[in-house]
Amino acid sequence: MGIFDKFKRTKQETKPSEYKADASFVAKDNEWKMILVDGLYLLDVPSDWEVFPSDRFRMKNQSDSIQFSATNFGKSRSESDKFSINDLINESKPMFEKFVTEGGYEPINEMVIGDNFVFQAFKVDHETQYYFYTYGEVPSNLIRMNFILREASSYQTSTRDKFLKIGQSVKWKVA
Repeated sequence: MGIFDKFKRTKQETKPSEYKADASFVAKDNEWKMILVDGLYLLDVPSDWEVFPSDRFRMKNQSDSIQFSATNFGKSRSESDKFSINDLINESKPMFEKFVTEGGYEPINEMVIGDNFVFQAFKVDHETQYYFYTYGEVPSNLIRMNFILREASSYQTSTRDKFLKIGQSVKWKVA
């Protein structure tokens, strides 16, 4: 079993009510809209991106040259069980190294580490994959969010900047 076998998922039917809830958005301006992801949080995304059915939250642009996915993992935690950027770095770096050693990815030498995120891009065959790992804390739970953007082109700093803006736009839904 290789490292990437654990990421394989079986295709699941998307329930129409869940899909419709995630497809709702609020226009911000002509370039951006805010969209609800998995009923947990809002993200700012480019206004031309559309949600499409999948086993996870997925969007793509009109030309299909960009695909975006969001995968969320929840974990109960106590008040004394804090998660920090150092924990995220310690989890992410070995994963990125395995992408290179076992998956044949070519890293773009530009890892970005923020207050609550780790970003890394890779050249993979004829596309560039951008990874943005972050986390948030809601009462008694840690939510890990993995955002992946795949673009059918070479590495673009404009795509990196757009993706960093998306990743840092998380706004938690208030019940």
